[in-house]
Amino acid sequence: MGEFRIYGIDPAPRKGLHVFDGETDTCYKINEAADFLAELKEEENVLICWDAPLTGPPLSVVDDATKANAFAFTQRRIEKFFSQKVSGFKAPQGISVRPYSGCPHWTISKALIGLPRVGIYDRDDLPFRLVFSQKQNQRQGHLIVEVHPALALWLWCRERMPEDTLWEYKEKKKPEILRSVWGLFHNVARENGISLPSGDKDITDDKLDARVAYALGHLWIHSSEQVVLLGNEETGAILVPKVKGIEDAFAKFGPRKGKKKGCLE
Repeated sequence: MGEFRIYGIDPAPRKGLHVFDGETDTCYKINEAADFLAELKEEENVLICWDAPLTGPPLSVVDDATKANAFAFTQRRIEKFFSQKVSGFKAPQGISVRPYSGCPHWTISKALIGLPRVGIYDRDDLPFRLVFSQKQNQRQGHLIVEVHPALALWLWCRERMPEDTLWEYKEKKKPEILRSVWGLFHNVARENGISLPSGDKDITDDKLDARVAYALGHLWIHSSEQVVLLGNEETGAILVPKVKGIEDAFAKFGPRKGKKKGCLE
């Protein structure tokens, strides 16, 4: 089996794809993106860490829309988990965890890689195999996994920052936050044996997201105890840092008593 090539990709419907491959930052415009992804299919073993929702409704709903509940086509359990205080892992201001149906990069993902699948008319013969479970074989082939770099940054760096830290690193008017978060993450990467470009003069939020996405994939392949694929195809699944308590908290997070099975608040 050949060595894995890992790509962190931050897709955007207007900007295209920001890609980090462990050495180089590259931006592919919209009209170049499809050709780039086709080239990845020519490689033996590829892991794409994609910064956008790759699952939609639960698999049971994809196969049979009559099983849908009120949230099936709007928000996944994984997104609710990071949006509600009761979970213990509610993301702070500046870290956006939108319902999958409201993410603008949903459209470019659907166009370029055919994901997320939302119903019976979606294709099955997709270019990259979605990994949505820790139990799946992720050791060979052309694979793709969902990441959320902003969440990963917060989970990795939150204990290194004061409680009142502002995480709005995507705000163009607050470049000092971007530089601060980049510096913290650079240290995290170095501590985990990941070499990243140094300096912050040319760092952008898109480059940072692609580099974080790459780091998650690198650790998953080379040091799997540092990250976890949280969730599954029913709840949504995101590759995140394996911080203390997150797996147990997600396992306990579910429908409230008195609600119909599958419904969340």
